[in-house]
Amino acid sequence: MKTFVKGMIFPLGSMLLAVALLAGCSKKTDFSDIDRGDEIRLSAGMSKIGEVVSKADLVRPTRGEGVIRAARTEDLAVAFARIDEGVSGYPADYSAASALNATWKGTLSETDATAIVFATKQYYQTNGNNTKMVGWYPRTTSFTGGVATIAIDGDTDIMLTQELEANKATASRFGKTGKIFNFEHQLTWIKISAYAKDDDAKARWGKITSITVKDQPEACEITLPATVDFATESKDIDLVAKKFSDYTAIDYSDGLEVGVEASETEHNKVECGYAMVAPVAEDGTFKLELETSDYEGSKTIAVTLPTNADSTVGFKAGSAYEIVLVFTVSEITPTATITDWIEVPDPVVVPL
Repeated sequence: MKTFVKGMIFPLGSMLLAVALLAGCSKKTDFSDIDRGDEIRLSAGMSKIGEVVSKADLVRPTRGEGVIRAARTEDLAVAFARIDEGVSGYPADYSAASALNATWKGTLSETDATAIVFATKQYYQTNGNNTKMVGWYPRTTSFTGGVATIAIDGDTDIMLTQELEANKATASRFGKTGKIFNFEHQLTWIKISAYAKDDDAKARWGKITSITVKDQPEACEITLPATVDFATESKDIDLVAKKFSDYTAIDYSDGLEVGVEASETEHNKVECGYAMVAPVAEDGTFKLELETSDYEGSKTIAVTLPTNADSTVGFKAGSAYEIVLVFTVSEITPTATITDWIEVPDPVVVPL
């Protein structure tokens, strides 16, 4: 049996997104007596660090390969869960809730108000009682007892919304001010690049043949609505062999040749790949295992945890960091710095 330790939830990293959602599923089996105006319509977005998403700030969602970012064209599978207020109030938790499968459509227009569509429509309670909902990405087949368990594979972003409450009254519906779902990243995006200080250093180590992130939690467990834990069982995660700047493939078949520093400002660094991993707190450790063509065996590199803008130390959820490996004749020195999660495009407002 797997055990889990409490994780940390931090603000997320740097892009605004938005969609309007048609919702899915209800305990009622006959909706013929319900006015179509009572159908639940949601809106969702992704905020910059420290910013509050408002309706006017919403933009279209975009996504790359794995990391949620610019230029998304493919559909995105998400899920929501709901609990309904009854005579005695709400259930104690989401343990009896079902996962409501939904598709976040990849092709959007400026007037598309149904960009996320649930498999089965969902409706407000006809008696006017409240409903609470919470959403997550990726949709997972492992959802039971109010808990979604998602494997960490290095290339899958994991996001969770806040819990919101609404009812059928016009001013109290989802999508109104203060009732916009906001998907927040729960992992850290680690980007790796490298360069050699001089030709002697390049000759000493040769080409990079592999980079692995050591001892990473193998799964994320989300207990709805807001508890995020990470498995104590660990595994090594290979870097995703794609450039983090444009997602083009990196060819490691013959080794990756590093550039040589030309000056103090021109390092000629090469991108080595990336990994989406669990956040690392100040008392944690982060290690890479590196293999090169001219070094016998593998070399383990301990990365000093960076200090963030808010003075916290570590790798924060929802933040992106670039770790630059500097090859010298005698050693490989890593330096970690925080970077933008994504490039933020000009806003394209999605009307509700």
